[in-house]
Order: sequence, then C-alpha cells, then structure tokens
Amino acid sequence: MSERKGIATASPGQAGDPESRIRYLEHELAQVRKLEEIGMLAGVLAHDLNNILTPIFGYSTILKRDMDKEHPLAKAVGVIEKSAERAALLVGKLLGCSRQMEPVVIPVGIAEQLESSLDALRGKVAVENCFSEVPPILGDPHQIAVLFRCLFNNAVESMGTQGKLSITVDQVSLDQEFCRHHPPLKPGTHVCIVIADNGRGMSPDFLEKAFDPFISTKPADFCAGIGLTLARSIARKHTGYIKLESCEGKGTIAKVYLPAYQG
Repeated sequence: MSERKGIATASPGQAGDPESRIRYLEHELAQVRKLEEIGMLAGVLAHDLNNILTPIFGYSTILKRDMDKEHPLAKAVGVIEKSAERAALLVGKLLGCSRQMEPVVIPVGIAEQLESSLDALRGKVAVENCFSEVPPILGDPHQIAVLFRCLFNNAVESMGTQGKLSITVDQVSLDQEFCRHHPPLKPGTHVCIVIADNGRGMSPDFLEKAFDPFISTKPADFCAGIGLTLARSIARKHTGYIKLESCEGKGTIAKVYLPAYQG
C-alpha cells in the first residue's frame, strides 16, 4: 500500500487481479534488464576512458615535473592535469553505475536465445536461418540475448528494411593456433554463430576500429557503434570471441565463438 494525501492506494504489483500483477512484474523485469544493459555499457566505456586517461596523466606529470613554474606553458599543463583528474572522477562514477558482476553461469540453449532475440526483427527484414543441433553454452541468458540484439541491430542499421539477414549455428573444434590469435578463446569444442548481412559493409580501415565505442558508418549518429563494443565485452566475459569480416558494398559477417558446455 502507498499513501498519497491521506488516501491509501494499492500499487499495480499489489493488485488482486493476477493479470495486472503479471503485467506489472513483466514491466519491472524489463526495467531491471534495461538498467543492467546500461550498467554493462558504463563498465565498457569506463574501461576505454581509463585507457585514454593513462597517457594523459603520465605525460602531464612528466611535463609538470621537468618544467619550471615560470615556463609559459606551465599553466596549460596544470589545466590538462586538472581536467584529467575531473575525467577520472567521471570514470569513477561510471564504474559506480556499472554492475561489475560475473555472468550468471548456467547452460544456455543458443537456438532458443536466437529465436527470442529475432522476434523484434520479424516483419522488418528478411531472415534466413539454419540452426544445427549444437550443445548449450555456459553463460548468462540475458547477456547472451543482449549480445545477439546488438549484432542484429548493427546489421539492420547497415541494411535498411530491404536487407536480408542470414544466421547459421554450428559446432566447431578450435585448435591451439587459432585460439592463440583470438584471445581469450581456449582450444576445444565451441558453438559458432554466423550472422551475415547484405548491407553497405565496411572498408578495411573502418573494420580495424569497428569495436571502438562511438565509431559508426553514419557520421551524424553519435550513439552508433556502442552496440559492437558491448557485444565484444559480453563475448569476452564468456571466454568467447567475435570475428568480423566485411567488404565495402557487399555486407558484413559476424562470427561469434562461445565455448560449448560439455556437462
């Protein structure tokens, strides 16, 4: 019960109607999942910002140490150092917002997760899929769903409504040599999910930085590019890897490797 101006009212979650309560709980669950996605993204951005700030702190400290206080650039170096300190505080706040939790490790059926994530694309683009019978993976079902949604959204943005999305799932065995070049993969049986689109593709130069945050083929879209960054972060948390192959004007292929559960 909640009280407002002396009137006791029941919240939707406390209502007697079972259907109302189910709708309320579904809404609350959706909000929790949105917050979790924001938290994961905050953690990714904080990590990248830390990498940027490290050399700024280091070189400004060296300059300040070796520079006379009367040097004409001494004040400018001080401003750089203070600005970096303010940025570090912002990174701390981002990390505070981030739920730095290890994935909930349970067996996850890949086909079921893909089908669920594809529901949002029904009617938007043509989808062709071929799911072989594969073992489950160990991971967090929600995070795996977010990974797929990020890749699907990236493909749809590249193709538009006239595109075609092709998805295949297979079991593969990865050797030591392949894993050495694709950390943090480890040799053994993996589930490989291949997501191919016929969109505008990427140039070789752009492909090299595709996972960098806020990188996009759409120059006016500041928020684009976050999805691939988040997808890669989730894959790594699950000891997996995302390999991108692309040709400008012909489309992009994303290969997701996740360790198979052998239990």
